[in-house]
Amino acid sequence: MKWWHIFLIALAVRFLLLALLWNQFGDQFYLDTVTGDAPGYLSVGQSIAEGRGFQYHGITSALRTPIYPLFLSVFYFFHLPLWLVPVAHDILGAMTAVLLTLIGARWLSQKAGTTAGLLWAFEPYNVFLDNTVMSETLFIFLLVLSLYCFCRWYDSGRNKFSAITGFVLGTTVLTRPIAPFVLAAVFLFFLILRRGKINLGKAVISGGVFLAVFSFTIMPWLWRNYRVFGAADFTPVPINYAFYLRIMPMAVSIERNVTPSEASLIVDRELHDKISNFSSTKFDHTFEYVPQLKDEVLVALKRHWPVIITNHLAVLVPGIFVTGWGEFFNYFWPTWNQNDPWLTGLLRQGKYVEALAALGNPFKLILVLGVIVWVYIYWRVLKTVISKRKNSAVWLLMVFAVLFILLAVQPPMNVRYRMSSFPFLFLLFGAYEARFKMRT
Repeated sequence: MKWWHIFLIALAVRFLLLALLWNQFGDQFYLDTVTGDAPGYLSVGQSIAEGRGFQYHGITSALRTPIYPLFLSVFYFFHLPLWLVPVAHDILGAMTAVLLTLIGARWLSQKAGTTAGLLWAFEPYNVFLDNTVMSETLFIFLLVLSLYCFCRWYDSGRNKFSAITGFVLGTTVLTRPIAPFVLAAVFLFFLILRRGKINLGKAVISGGVFLAVFSFTIMPWLWRNYRVFGAADFTPVPINYAFYLRIMPMAVSIERNVTPSEASLIVDRELHDKISNFSSTKFDHTFEYVPQLKDEVLVALKRHWPVIITNHLAVLVPGIFVTGWGEFFNYFWPTWNQNDPWLTGLLRQGKYVEALAALGNPFKLILVLGVIVWVYIYWRVLKTVISKRKNSAVWLLMVFAVLFILLAVQPPMNVRYRMSSFPFLFLLFGAYEARFKMRT
């Protein structure tokens, strides 16, 4: 199958869903899908186009990193209808499928690339997400593009590709700031594995070019935040939300013997009490509270790290099988689970007969079938890693897959955050029983 076949198939699937969404919800269907983040992204994009800079509903903000709002600002600058944003997303999603096909064909096998591309073309949740105003589509496209550029760099050793890889990876980080220097370190580590094909001096120069371009790409945003907010950081979200508002309730629940929901209310209330003149605007959009909250999180981790890690691992087990079908159902059939028991809740209570009876609900049955599909995907991925364990390509893909799964771990675990691991898992899935082209 040719790469353009994959592109057309992926694009057709996405356009079909776009047509269904438009038919059911009108030409502003993209505003309410998945989360309520879309209006905020659009607000920053409009502010940029109007020359007011990175303002979130009129507030100078570091909440959103720059690339996706800049992407949206193009539509405002040229006065394009906003329903074209999902159209552009659908094209990017189809191009991601093509990139997976090309990466697989270059490093693994043609069959592996085609399989990965088709899996991406049809994976239901990313098709759905492509028709929203969320940053994941652009982020994953750039992430996979950076992997493709690294493939070209790895194979050729040319500084041109090291520079391109650095730029694309820097742009990726500025779209969603996920472990920026960890990603750079992973690429450099696997470059070192070419030691038998490239001399040390050339490798050092090539790696230096990569790091220099990567650093120069992210530097303007860090400088802007330092100049405006006094902090050379990407966004306050990781500390304020991903750490403080998720880890502190666990610590409070342990120390005060209250339920997690009660602990969350306590943390929220005490946050306002412990910081004089607390401002939700400063909490969301600036770095003013980050140092203090970071210190408190570190103390909580030091005191309760076994329980906190255990809680995260407990979330990881069911979380890696979340399919995203629930988001489909919530959008098209919002009452699909009304007055109906959750399967996982019944199973935890040992009510196996009731859980089996609940499968008479077609929505529940689809969720279970989705879990079975993911079990099969992980099983084949594991067999690929075991059977091809001496291959550098396998370990590179596995490192990225595990990294993005672990970065998604948080109670509750949302499939939207785990989706960044899908491209690497699909390549590993397609690589099973393939004769690899890349051997090091």
